Amino acid sequence: VELTASLSNREVATWFGHLFRQTVSSALRISPARIHIVSIDGLVLMFEIRSGHSDEATPSEAAEDFARQISSESALAHSELAPFLALPRFAAKVPPQEFGSSV
Repeated sequence: VELTASLSNREVATWFGHLFRQTVSSALRISPARIHIVSIDGLVLMFEIRSGHSDEATPSEAAEDFARQISSESALAHSELAPFLALPRFAAKVPPQEFGSSV
């Protein structure tokens, strides 16, 4: 997942990791313990969804649901996590400027 700002390993291990796991697990209707943050490298957060109870989505089903939700209007798109995700629909709409114009 691409982020809007770099986060430290400490931030990922504490408040951001908690926010990410809680928000994503709620959106996907899976246990937060299934979401494992693998690494953070600049603006890229790598995570995996592990196997869970038989009444929850499989890892591949949950990953597909996550992909669908981040590319559409969903609860995840309007969550506390949304401002941290570098997705086109979260980018500010800035009108194009003409060449040579001063700001």
